[in-house]
Amino acid sequence: MATQTQVRIIDATRMTCPGALDGVIYMALFDALKEFFARSNCWLYETVVSIVPSTNDYVLEVCGSSVVVNRLMQVMLPRFPPPIPPQYLPMSPPQFLALLPNNELDGTSESINPAYSVPISAVLLNAGTSCPIMRIKTNPQQPQYWIATVALNIGDPVNQDGLPNVPDWILSKYYDYLCSGVKSRLMLQPGKGYSSQQGAAFHGRKFNEGVGLARTETRAMFTYSGQRWMFPQGWNYRQPRIA
Repeated sequence: MATQTQVRIIDATRMTCPGALDGVIYMALFDALKEFFARSNCWLYETVVSIVPSTNDYVLEVCGSSVVVNRLMQVMLPRFPPPIPPQYLPMSPPQFLALLPNNELDGTSESINPAYSVPISAVLLNAGTSCPIMRIKTNPQQPQYWIATVALNIGDPVNQDGLPNVPDWILSKYYDYLCSGVKSRLMLQPGKGYSSQQGAAFHGRKFNEGVGLARTETRAMFTYSGQRWMFPQGWNYRQPRIA
């Protein structure tokens, strides 16, 4: 079922590109979303991986068959084992693991934040598939539970309305930029009543601006200004000294 934000994007596209067929708009929306997620890595998903000493290769399971894993963002070993089966925050589709008390001694847990954790060496062997294989560098001597953070992208099949199932909060947050991505693709089509090279260039630039904004905000996990602290420049020996 189409979400309210998806319907709004389609209606805004119809207003700017009158006469565009619904199937053409849906295809342009699919292509715009696929490029947006591939370049920005803003659709994050956390999954618990059971690590055993006998192998270095593990299949990552994500939240459905209509999504693919675009990149492996990080792998971390939490201080305390996460609850099994894993529990997720109330988001649709699910993305982030819930923070639950899982240490019987002090009842504390730890936040899982890609901006503040140190990744463990691992690579993704077949990115772009729904269940890719992750290969770790070294095996632990005993079974452990690791947490892998991946960047997702849309894939087939789509829902009954012909639209991909993506987090609606991302569509709402970057609404204007995604609208421009759809409009730019439609305006590039030759011989249409809505064809416009100037309009396609304008909306293409705005779409690229949204990709950069989403990538930057995701790197800082949506914190204002990120890290303001800088190393004292008096210790920077690359700068010329004034006698």
